[in-house]
Amino acid sequence: MPSRLTVLLLCANTMLGCGGIAVSPSSDSGINGDGASDASFSGDGWTQCSAPDGLKVCGGSGKCSFPEKVCNCVADSTGTHKDLSACLSNDTIGLLGPDPFWPCRYGCRDGAYCIADVTNDDCAPENLTRLYVMNGAGADKIRYADESDWTGKFLEVPPTCPSLPGVPLCGGACPPCKTGEACTGRSPLHPYSVCIPQPNAYCSRAKPACPGGMSCFTFKVQPDAQPIADKAGYCIPTAACQAAASSYPGGANCD
Repeated sequence: MPSRLTVLLLCANTMLGCGGIAVSPSSDSGINGDGASDASFSGDGWTQCSAPDGLKVCGGSGKCSFPEKVCNCVADSTGTHKDLSACLSNDTIGLLGPDPFWPCRYGCRDGAYCIADVTNDDCAPENLTRLYVMNGAGADKIRYADESDWTGKFLEVPPTCPSLPGVPLCGGACPPCKTGEACTGRSPLHPYSVCIPQPNAYCSRAKPACPGGMSCFTFKVQPDAQPIADKAGYCIPTAACQAAASSYPGGANCD
């Protein structure tokens, strides 16, 4: 089920539909590649509370605040940074992609991140993730699309794509997914995303049942994050699943 934040976003703009995968907009970040924020925020459209594309956050270490007509801030009652939340308004929702804050376990589009809100972990674009980092969020709030631990590193787009027969790599220099598939999973552990059927039959390692001809694909991640990744599986064609378990960069399971 979509999280409370998802519902609030959709209610704020009834033109938006449900389903899909959140898009990460491109940006000139003005933030260091190691995840540390520039000290000045000068000359590039960034402030501690807003990104050049108009995305904003409330609360956090910067005590970000905007007039009520600009932001309908959603209080977060979990984690160390309980007052840090996205600025929600009809103007900013469109910046989050066509399906904002889609739950991470359903698959975040290539280049997106997972941010914890009140009840769920939801897909978020890079600029919003950067604002969260700039305002004190760390591994308590952020994960990558493969459910791996946040390391402070923002994603890089690999310039080449390896030839791995049978493994449905996508994103960057890799070919796009076929119609009816989505591209997800890129992280520091997994430099390439994979194509999954969309809409997808979801599975877990504990309950790997998939339709005929398909098997349950899950990402291999850090030991502390593996239980989360094990619950966020995708049913993909068995041949592709087995090929990924054998040679997918960063590792995968096929059950």
